[in-house]
Amino acid sequence: MQYFTRGIFRGACYSGLLFLGLGLTACSTSEDLDENTANISPLAVDDASTVDKGATARIDVAANDSDADDGLDLASISIVSRPASGTTVVNADGSVDYSHDGSNTTTDTFTYTIKDNSAAVSNTATVSITINAPVNIPPTAANDAFTVNKGSTTTLNVSANDDDADDGLDFASISIVAMPANGTVAVNSDGTVNYTHDNSNTAADTFSYTIKDNSAALSNVATVTITVSAAPVNVPPTAADDAYT
Repeated sequence: MQYFTRGIFRGACYSGLLFLGLGLTACSTSEDLDENTANISPLAVDDASTVDKGATARIDVAANDSDADDGLDLASISIVSRPASGTTVVNADGSVDYSHDGSNTTTDTFTYTIKDNSAAVSNTATVSITINAPVNIPPTAANDAFTVNKGSTTTLNVSANDDDADDGLDFASISIVAMPANGTVAVNSDGTVNYTHDNSNTAADTFSYTIKDNSAALSNVATVTITVSAAPVNVPPTAADDAYT
């Protein structure tokens, strides 16, 4: 006896179903009908993630990817283009570890493909990363007071009482905002300045400055107050009379 089925299907004929009519296809109960359909490639979907500056984030890039017939091979992820400001490590579970390099960047991207369990390769998907930079706290410049001798040059460590909470001070970044009225100031790279009094008959002088931290954030303006002491009066030596025999 022959059995007839309409259309295409997988496997053996359906036993017990007898179809009569024109345009039908016949098969016997012992015959296998194989359907040679093409494998459907997996679909990789773009992703977006956020990571802190200099930190590492695990991104489940395969979570929104799919395959219609064979299922995804989660261990098959391949990085097509690497990120410009970090590195990637592919994990066997369909995730990727992205490590930011600590640079002053706000975004980064990389692309990847994934295979299904028949080794068909997906389209290329893009992972867009937003870099969260911590809010930089600007340095604090504190006012200073020094005493110098009239007409002298004195090195003043104006940054000794300044502070930065997160990035540290850039000692070479001191900038004079207002110059002194009775002298000159030369900035050194170690956080000090050389103040030279002009030898005028003045008892005080002032100047102001700012300093930056290592992320180039600018401090407040600090004032340096200088007390000018008269040069000490030189006491001449005393010569005593002598007598000899």
